[in-house]
Amino acid sequence: MNTKIKHINNLEMGHVETPNNSAISQYIKIASNIISYIYHPLIMPMLGVFIIFNSGTYMSNLIPEAKNLIYTLVFVSTFLFPSLIIPFLIWQKILHTVYAETTKERIIPLLLTLIFYYFGYYIISSNNISTIITAYFLSLVISISLTFLINLKWKISNHMVALGGLVGLVIGISLRLEVNSVFLLVSLLFVSGIVGSARLFLNAHNIYQIASGFFLGLSSVMTTMLYY
Repeated sequence: MNTKIKHINNLEMGHVETPNNSAISQYIKIASNIISYIYHPLIMPMLGVFIIFNSGTYMSNLIPEAKNLIYTLVFVSTFLFPSLIIPFLIWQKILHTVYAETTKERIIPLLLTLIFYYFGYYIISSNNISTIITAYFLSLVISISLTFLINLKWKISNHMVALGGLVGLVIGISLRLEVNSVFLLVSLLFVSGIVGSARLFLNAHNIYQIASGFFLGLSSVMTTMLYY
């Protein structure tokens, strides 16, 4: 009886019960989480190097041994080491989840990630492996440094910093090496929109944190690639 009365009251107030909405929202939430994992910030540097090696420029002609060396160094310094510290930080209760949801939780992971990135930059720059790769690594160090400093006061989107960095990389390479990358650029902008929407749906960030993260990544990487 109470259920019927509640249903009638909802109808009178203009509230239409739509059971499917909750199911749809759940599916969108699952999809948003999957998207967030697929385009995790730690994966972006490897993707950036892949873009450089397949840019249709002289970088595409590097010998396989040199490419494998750079891939290995990038994987170890920007993905493996940072990934290995996450379980330890969770075990020590410095992090509650892999997402590091608060600015306080992000301080130590970002600082350690910055150290690992700088390690990679130091190895590459010291051995004169490649000017383009060195510039890209330096741009990563700069973007992570700025993200770390901003995070001390305000939660910026790491996902969008990383994706903005990829867009900045493509623009920088296109202008510096005079190569047409319009299709790749449009594709990355499309992906950035999807990832940004996913982060918004999960309430991980607001629109300002999404936009500022994207602009920070784009501007720091593009500027470094053009002027280093």
